[in-house]
This record gives sequence, structure tokens and C-alpha cells, in this order.
Amino acid sequence: MKKKIVFGLALLGVGFYTPLLLAATTDSNIETKINFCNRDEGKIFISVAYKPDENANLMARGWWGIEPNKCSELSFPISGDKILVYAQSFSKIYQWLGETKLCINTVDIYNLENAGTISCNESEQEIRPFKEFSIANLRTATGEEIPKIEFKLSDATKVGGGVKFCNDTSEDIFISSAQKRSSDAKTTVNGWLMAKPGKCFEVDRKEEASEILYFATSSNGSHKWRGNVPLCTNDYDGFNHPDAEIMDCSLNKLKMEYFQKEALPTSGEYGHHFKTNEAYVARSMMDICNSRSEENSILVAIAWKDAEFSGQVISKGWSTLKGGECVKDLVIDAEEVWLHVENSDGTLLIEGPLEACVNNINAFKFSKATEMACNGPDELKVKFAAKPIAAGKVRMDIP
Repeated sequence: MKKKIVFGLALLGVGFYTPLLLAATTDSNIETKINFCNRDEGKIFISVAYKPDENANLMARGWWGIEPNKCSELSFPISGDKILVYAQSFSKIYQWLGETKLCINTVDIYNLENAGTISCNESEQEIRPFKEFSIANLRTATGEEIPKIEFKLSDATKVGGGVKFCNDTSEDIFISSAQKRSSDAKTTVNGWLMAKPGKCFEVDRKEEASEILYFATSSNGSHKWRGNVPLCTNDYDGFNHPDAEIMDCSLNKLKMEYFQKEALPTSGEYGHHFKTNEAYVARSMMDICNSRSEENSILVAIAWKDAEFSGQVISKGWSTLKGGECVKDLVIDAEEVWLHVENSDGTLLIEGPLEACVNNINAFKFSKATEMACNGPDELKVKFAAKPIAAGKVRMDIP
């Protein structure tokens, strides 16, 4: 049975939590090209509005993500000389505003005709103030044929904030957090926010929130900043879990983590600094290598006991390795790892007495691999063999 999709990349897969989906960047009727340049150190997201023909009302569209200190050239079928733009930072704390109020969708890709006149009362719709630009004036200002719009932090308006996480380490970290009021029966957890080394990330403080819970991990998963409150996260993708304390966290790619809980000050801002010497460090970083000839590919799944949640077994796969290839820097916080290895034609190379759930087609990570029902689409139990591993950096060759 053929498997696909390699594991062994960064722990979080997507690299950071993206609160907005990204729209396509081209149209079939290209008329006007505009260069949007992000002069900030954080990613921004933009929406645009224009008239597709001279008799039409304004159409608003979004979202496009622009990386820090990068430009994106986009094309729109604009009738006339005007384009309107609204932009916001990754955290939504900083916004580039204008005076023309138009309707947008705050979460999903959208194309809204009559954005200035519709009621804007559907789910996830809100009014935002767009700034108007003359395309001719933009060309004159730069002397370039393709007009340019630049987004500088000094031109942005700060909206909200009050909770700040700072990265005092030498590598990227990813943060999940929750804020609770004394009246809240549920804990809503969001993730992931990325903070680069030496940088801070700010989010809105929830009205009347009295405590904050947070969990953070380094980009490769070797370091964790944790507490003693178990809450469900998504180990790969951005997420919003409205009831993270009691939800079923055994599904694919979900993972229970221990969150630190702290009281929020009654007034003023809250800040926390993540330091390397305060992190929990995983026991082993392992490379698994196919030591056979180049034409002999293998498929590898691994499993190990969860050091934090006693009795639970984590399974993860698949990695497709050609001869001489390795999957590197797998974080294994255990004294032994269990292996299930097959040839590319499905014949078994390594198996053992432990039965754990896998997904036979797609990439997977199950946090309760021996306890779960394992009856979902493409799920089945396979056998794993135990292999002891040393602490620190480890290499294991598959003969």
C-alpha cells in the first residue's frame, strides 16, 4: 500500500499561524499592474477596491499576504484612475487606514460587489476604512511605469493590543495563547503566532480578561515553554479551538500541551519574555537514514511514548527515503523509538509487537495512537519495533 507526504519538516508544518486566507493574485482581464511593498519587519495583509467598469459600484477584494521587506506585483481590471487599499499587520494591531468605508470579510478570501452600499451584516463581515490612491499620481511620484504603494509602520494606526510576547532566544518560536474572564466556562485557544529572535508580538487584550494561558515551542520542537494546564492544540496548522479543555484531542495532527497560567494585571499592558534557559528541552534529536542503494526507497513511520502525558503513544509518518537519504532532526522525547519500515512496494522491513494507528495515505500525527478507535478514512493499525536511543543528537541507519 503506497504512502505519501513526507514528515520531518518544521514541527508546525505551516511555519506560523495565518489568520487570513490568501486570494489569487491574477485576473483573466489584466489592465493595471500595481506594486505593493511591505516596508515593515512583519507580514501584512491587504485588501483592494476599485471599479471594474465606469458604471459599476466599488468592488472590494482580499486577501493578499506580503512578506516583510518584500514587494508583490498584482494586476486588476481597473476602470478609471482610482484604487483603494486597506492593510493590516499579521496581528491586526497595526492598520493602514483611509476615509472610504467599505465592507470586507475579516477571515476568508472574498470578492464583494457594491462594497460601499451593501448592509455588511453577514457573518465575518465588517466595515473598514480604505485609502484612495490616484494611479497617475503614484506613477508620477516614483517615475516608474508600474505604480508603487508602500506600507511603512510609521504610517500605520495602532488599534488595540495590550498583550505582548517577546522572543529572547536565537531561533523562531511559535506561541499559542488563551485569555479567560472569571465568567468564562470555556477556554478558547488560538495559535500559532510566530516571534522572530529578538522580536515581540502583540495581540489584543480581551475585555475583562483576568488570566492568560500560553504555550510556546521552538521551530524544530526541541524547546518548549509550558505549564501545568492541559489544552488541545493543532501540531501543524493555525487553529482556533473554542473549548480546548474538553475537546477530543486524539484526531490527526491534534496534540494536547501543558499551558502556563498567569494573572493579568487589572490595568496596563501584560508582557512575557521567552528565554532559552527557562525552556524544557527534549531528550533526543534523531536522524533516520536509508543506508541502502539509491534505487531502494523505504517508507518510515515512527512512534514513541509521550513524556508529558503518561501512557499515551504518539505515532507519526510517513517519510519516503531514497537510498542515502535521511529525515533529520526528529524530536523524540523518550528513551526508545518504535519503527515501522516498508519497502516502496509495501513489503515489510521492520515491525514489532506494538500496534499503533497510522493513516495509510496521508501525512499523520496521532497523539493517542494506541488508544484511539482507528476507524477513520485510510486509518489502520500497524506494528512497530522498539529501538533504544541515546540522549542528544542521534543517527539511526536502516539497512
